[in-house]
Amino acid sequence: VSVLFVMVILLAVGTLFISIVFFTIKTTKNFKDSTKAFYLAESGIEKAIWELNQAQSAYTGETDTALDGGKFTTVVEVHPLDPNKRIVTSTGYYPENVTFPAKRKIQLTITANPIEVGGAFHYALQVGIGGLIMSNGSQITGNVYSNGSILPYQNQRGTITGSAWIALAGNKIENIDVTLDVHAHTVRYCNIGRDVYYSTEANLVGTTVGGTKYSSQPDPEEIDLPIQSGDEIIQKWENDAAASGTQGTTTIPGGSTEYLGPKKIEGDLTVENNATLIVQGVIWVTGNITFGNGSTIRLDPDVFGEYSGVILADNPPDPGGKITVQNGSIVEGTGQGNSFLMLLTTNTGITTDDFAIDAGNTSDSAILYATDGIVWIENTAHLREVTGKKVWLKQNAIITYKEGLANPEFMSGPGGIWIIEPETWNEIY
Repeated sequence: VSVLFVMVILLAVGTLFISIVFFTIKTTKNFKDSTKAFYLAESGIEKAIWELNQAQSAYTGETDTALDGGKFTTVVEVHPLDPNKRIVTSTGYYPENVTFPAKRKIQLTITANPIEVGGAFHYALQVGIGGLIMSNGSQITGNVYSNGSILPYQNQRGTITGSAWIALAGNKIENIDVTLDVHAHTVRYCNIGRDVYYSTEANLVGTTVGGTKYSSQPDPEEIDLPIQSGDEIIQKWENDAAASGTQGTTTIPGGSTEYLGPKKIEGDLTVENNATLIVQGVIWVTGNITFGNGSTIRLDPDVFGEYSGVILADNPPDPGGKITVQNGSIVEGTGQGNSFLMLLTTNTGITTDDFAIDAGNTSDSAILYATDGIVWIENTAHLREVTGKKVWLKQNAIITYKEGLANPEFMSGPGGIWIIEPETWNEIY
């Protein structure tokens, strides 16, 4: 009996020992599998951020992607409270192809670090080969760079309170008052407050110069407009708008206030008289954009803060629609820091009867930009910066350059670089 008892005890101890060994092995394996599942989930997060930062990315996640003997699934969703953020959820599984793999799930928020358009707006007005036309009382406070001539309308006279560069031989500046310097091949009937740089004595005609005349100077070089149709930055803005949904022709009724963006509009966007549009992200319109009399278009300060935003008209591979800003319209940033709202179109209209942008009287737009067409600025319009293939300032139109426009930071989602928002990392299980 005593021998049997001892054998029973030994068997029990042995069984317990074996159980402990197997339990330890299983626990160790489960821990390793869980650790591997965790790193697979982390890999899913890293892959999602990498994908979102690629040009023209519309990444929304992926399912059961195999990696190192396991797999991960990621889901990318627009943040319900902020269209410039995304919630990324990633689940790692290890090992692959078993009924009950180890599973770890991670969730965090990423935000669009704004993209800086470096050196985009160094001038109050930058013009392409179409050149600049100025009428009586028109004024540009700041510097001007034009790849075409700067001319008066019917011998009228405008003023540039700054310096002017007119590129290429054959182009000229004529009948314009310039308070600082002029750099041009030909200068005719101008009043120049400081120095003039020109080609030959025969090309300086009827001009008063307050400073020094520098003859035999090289012509300024033609420079590209900072943003051109088809540029990657336009593609990113459009992609961000489309990623947040598409809707048809949209009208903001007169007297109402509505919020919009990021959004792609397939058709026209109209903000009727005295209506208010609060912009919450980039808006891409494939048709025409019209802001009625007394309308207000403003960036949402809770979304943009000190950053700038854009509304664009483009319909690739075709040119974009026309932008019309009617009398008394206000187009503005958030009012914080160097926040501006840019209206951009790829429309190719180049005559006053076929314009790309028409800015009405007393509009207070921040930045107007026509990559391939004419910007037609009506009487008494007040603007912050204008860029176009051609620009025409009517009587008393004023452009006043503001510091901070040289390197604006645009917030629109993937118009910047996606980064992890601090203190949002969370392991769900």
